[in-house]
Amino acid sequence: MSNAHAQGRLPKIRIRPEVIDKNLCCGCGACVGVCPTGVLSIDLNKSHVPLIDESKCTGCDLCYDVCPGRGYPVAKWVGLQRDEATRMFVDRGPVRKYLMGHSLDPEIRLNSASGGIATSLMLHLLETGQVDDVVVIGMENDRPVARLTHDPQVVRESVGSKYGPVPMLETLIPELRKQPRRIAMTVTPCQLGGWRRAVERIPKLRKSSVLTIGLFCGQVQSYDSLISIAATLGIQYPGDAKFTDWRYGPYPGSARFEFPDGTAVEKPLYPWLDVAVPHFSLNRCFLCPDGGNWLADMTLGDIHSGGNDETVTVCRTRRAVDVLASAQDAGRIALQEMTTSQVEQCVIRHISRSKMLPAIARNAWLEKMGKPHPAFDYDGEALFPGRLKLMAIFWVWKYRLTFWCRGGWRRAFLLNHPRVMEKTGHFLYYFPATIPGWKLAIRLKHKITAFRKTITSFFKFKKA
Repeated sequence: MSNAHAQGRLPKIRIRPEVIDKNLCCGCGACVGVCPTGVLSIDLNKSHVPLIDESKCTGCDLCYDVCPGRGYPVAKWVGLQRDEATRMFVDRGPVRKYLMGHSLDPEIRLNSASGGIATSLMLHLLETGQVDDVVVIGMENDRPVARLTHDPQVVRESVGSKYGPVPMLETLIPELRKQPRRIAMTVTPCQLGGWRRAVERIPKLRKSSVLTIGLFCGQVQSYDSLISIAATLGIQYPGDAKFTDWRYGPYPGSARFEFPDGTAVEKPLYPWLDVAVPHFSLNRCFLCPDGGNWLADMTLGDIHSGGNDETVTVCRTRRAVDVLASAQDAGRIALQEMTTSQVEQCVIRHISRSKMLPAIARNAWLEKMGKPHPAFDYDGEALFPGRLKLMAIFWVWKYRLTFWCRGGWRRAFLLNHPRVMEKTGHFLYYFPATIPGWKLAIRLKHKITAFRKTITSFFKFKKA
């Protein structure tokens, strides 16, 4: 027993006041995975936030060191993995290729959130011996659970996106400390940030060769969002039905609840996002600029704009290009290069407008107000030319309005009136576009801009 424990003085656990109490936890599980004495644990049936048994703490601060909730140096780390063949975009990160495609397995494609590239890629890597294991996210008792496996059936059963915090690193880090190996993992940005911090602090983790298949990420929601989503369908959950899927059926899919007699009801993706994103997304998600997952070997996601069951894929490293080519040559996936127009219209651009820039603006505002926020190292000056500074005001107000609705009597009222919650959520989710007259003002602005360009071109022509 340490002297501090013997004298009744427990070490100060820095992660509690600096991350947990400031509502910056993202639930990645890195703190649990690195703790040498089992101080921390996560029970998703209660919360994504770790529970702390301070009586076991030795004060090593390892949990705080690896925590991505407090931010991480994206630009610095990207600089270490880039080479001369990588193009660097200030709002999209490192890029080698933009690809779009789908799994050639019809079952995987149907059951996936989009085109099934991630699942088919995992199966190909195992089949060809390029990795020893893969990390997949399955379901247990209505909650996601991370599994390190080389069983193709387990990979197939884990198909589809999971819209909630998953403490994946709680499982992964101890496994790879015990037995380093070649693995591939599908990760959200914060999970990858936690992994990179852990690798810096724990030398043994560097012995594992890891392919990172990143996901474009908007927000993840606490699991009590399912109660309100079900309530908009007239269902009491848990109780009346079991939750089975976030993206069931053909693209884009629906949240699905199944009754004991085998019948089911579904709520389409975008209406349930109106409930889940504004009212139940983690505070840390609203402050995360890393929606594009710049640190991954590749980033995968839905098209969204006029979407279909195809996977958008941004290749960020040479390894990603080689692995995807290998899977295509083996007949696992079909891929084609995206046109400039497709890139401009899909999730690649959407994620910077809806996630990256708003988060940077909010963090700057919180810093000015002396309030808690994560720290990142994006080039804010380059990202915010003059016209975007006005939008920063709206992004900050969207954040403030969202959390005003989530407080006090407003929260209680909305929880008791799920239809009103959905309508309010739609307004907040698409704000400021939902402000009366906003769309008309934007159309007028575009027409004025086009008119100015025409006039300028005319006078240049006359002068010539």
